[in-house]
Amino acid sequence: MIRNGLLAIALVALAGCEQAETVDFYAENKEAREAKVAECQTGPLSYNDYDQDCVNAFQAGQKLRRERTQKRNAQRKCRLIELKAKSETGDMRTTKHLEDPEWKELECDEL
Repeated sequence: MIRNGLLAIALVALAGCEQAETVDFYAENKEAREAKVAECQTGPLSYNDYDQDCVNAFQAGQKLRRERTQKRNAQRKCRLIELKAKSETGDMRTTKHLEDPEWKELECDEL
């Protein structure tokens, strides 16, 4: 049972806390699995050696969510710059937005 629990913790670290519900923990105790998933989703309850994997996975998940949010916000700004340029010129085929300094700063061509 302890071996299965350690395997479960390792799988959580590999899969990330966001996907912990889909990981097959190979453990017999459903309540123990659900408790570990809940712990990962809300943050670590303790910082012993075994839970450090969960802490790392949780923090990595938060970082990934922040990066996705920043990218989405940048994409929205780029789209607004493009729409503004097209509405100002009245031409939907304009490339005026490519000259905008904020377009270049946000690296919109690469998003």
